Parts: sequence; structure tokens; C-alpha cells
Amino acid sequence: MQKFLTSYYLEAIGIQTWSLSKPLPISAQTVDFEAYDLCNSANETIGKLCLEKLPINAMQQAPFFKLLDAMLLAVQLKRVPMQDFVIRDNNIILLMGQSLAQEILNDSKQPLDELRKRNIHVFEDKKLLVTYHPLDLLMTPILKAKAWEDLKKLL
Repeated sequence: MQKFLTSYYLEAIGIQTWSLSKPLPISAQTVDFEAYDLCNSANETIGKLCLEKLPINAMQQAPFFKLLDAMLLAVQLKRVPMQDFVIRDNNIILLMGQSLAQEILNDSKQPLDELRKRNIHVFEDKKLLVTYHPLDLLMTPILKAKAWEDLKKLL
């Protein structure tokens, strides 16, 4: 349904959408992402934020970073440039974006809504939380309530 809404909105503003006639094999797919430290109000790192990179320009990124920072602030967290990618035992990894979540969880057939329903995933002894990419939330505001429910699990 998410892909349908995205296509609908793009076509409504005059942007033609394209899709592959057949999916790429999983081995050929790689998802580029940005990583940040997730810090609490005492500046202690409580986890990592992995944000799927999308093919958009810097001007388009500003609104979703503003939304992302506001969402994190609502649960008393902030993103800071990552110092290292060492994940400590008590840390959680927040995955934002369907392709990134599917690739890391090795579950390319499950839509994001299904991956979200499983609450906290455990992968190689690390806790993972899956939610929507901020750009999805800007394009489909009704998803914000679901993302808020996901972020409250970090409290």
C-alpha cells in the first residue's frame, strides 16, 4: 500500500514513476545508509540510528532531518555524528527505512508494517527496532502515529 500511495502522490504532481519488470536478485541489492549515535539527555550513547539513504538532494533532506530530530527529541534522544560503530551489549539499533530493514534482517519479502509488528528484533544478539523513514512520514503523514508508537519503545 505504501508504494501505491507514493506512486499516487508522485503521479498527482506530474512525476512519472517507473518500476522494474522483475526484482533484482537479493545478492545484487545493497542498501546505502547513514549511521549516527543515539544519545540520551546526559549525552550517553544508548544505541545507533541507521537511516536508509535515498536518492534526494540536500534541499529535500532538510525537512526530513528536521522531522527526525523532533521525533527523537520527543523521546528525549538526539542523533550525533557517530564516533565508532561499536555496538555495546545494552545498545539498540534503530533501523529507519524498508529496504534497510529488509536487508539487515534478511527478510526481503516482508513489508515494513509486518517487520514493525514484531516489536524488538534480535539479530546476532543485538536488539533492533524497525520503523518508517522520515521521508515516508512526510509523504504519508498518517504513518506518523505508527512511527511514534515505535519510538516510544526506546523510552
